[in-house]
Amino acid sequence: MQLLSLYSCLQIIFESLPVSSSGNLLLWIPLLERWLGFDQVCVPVDFDFFLHIPTFFIVALFIFMNLKASLSDCYKYKGLLARVVLWIIVVDAITTLFFGLFKYVIPPFLPLWLGFLCTALLLFSLKWAGKSHKNKQFLYRDALIIGIAQGCSLLPGISRLASTLVAGIWLGYSWPRACLVSLVIELPLIGAASLKALYSVVTVSEYKELLTGSFIGLVIGASIVSFCLLKIVFAMVKNKTVWKFGWYTLILSIVAKAWCT
Repeated sequence: MQLLSLYSCLQIIFESLPVSSSGNLLLWIPLLERWLGFDQVCVPVDFDFFLHIPTFFIVALFIFMNLKASLSDCYKYKGLLARVVLWIIVVDAITTLFFGLFKYVIPPFLPLWLGFLCTALLLFSLKWAGKSHKNKQFLYRDALIIGIAQGCSLLPGISRLASTLVAGIWLGYSWPRACLVSLVIELPLIGAASLKALYSVVTVSEYKELLTGSFIGLVIGASIVSFCLLKIVFAMVKNKTVWKFGWYTLILSIVAKAWCT
């Protein structure tokens, strides 16, 4: 139970950082089991989807706080809103195709250390990113590229937030807009995962033992930390210093190469 609680907190917290939450768990949880003598973690069905529920509300609240002025006038821009919604559908449809590909056709083939290295290189590339265009249009070509970037982040160690953020910036979107776009396109995916998890909560008996008051309190605490970290990441995006997370993922790549091969 101790390791499962730690697993849950780390998952929720790392979701707000451009460092691959799933990759961090693949690396740190086995090491903690070995170093601290924890029993092997055994997660209930759809537990990773269950942990997307707090992330959904964190991301939704953050988007609302940053776009509430625009949302209040959305009725004035119905045409643009419809285009953006269709653009998001295209992005997430491509990501869904990648999900099916990796689940049913080609199993994830990338070593964890190489995935972390890819994330580090993506983040470091922002030091040389070209000029952004504040009013750049949502082109369907961009949806294709960002959808592919998001799909590739399903591979171990590749951060979804980092890959879509970097793709958006290199496509010419302003840094804050690229970050908000990355969060917006995530929302339908984690929303669907959350609905699937809610069904499992009702039907799977393990959740009755898991959802204690202390566990829910830990999840709420981790969610507050995650929201604060997301605000810090967004501030770093605005200041164009988010590339510094590349040093962390580079260290992870070295650790993963040394311990997981």
